[in-house]
Amino acid sequence: MKITLYSTTKAESQSIARFFTSHNLTYEFVGSDKIKAVRSHLFKLGEMPVVEVDGVAFVNPNDDALRHILNIDEND
Repeated sequence: MKITLYSTTKAESQSIARFFTSHNLTYEFVGSDKIKAVRSHLFKLGEMPVVEVDGVAFVNPNDDALRHILNIDEND
């Protein structure tokens, strides 16, 4: 599973990064300097972080959405 976190700043995506770390998930962080080159349509979404999982993009997901997207049991 390939997980990529796109965000203009790390501060905006702290809760998502914390979720990935707490569940020992490996992900790539792509900041604003690289977003334009990688995915111009994601950059147009603005300031909200975007999580891409195996090519599917999710805009500003919360912990519950991430659990569902990544099939993580609440007890994990």
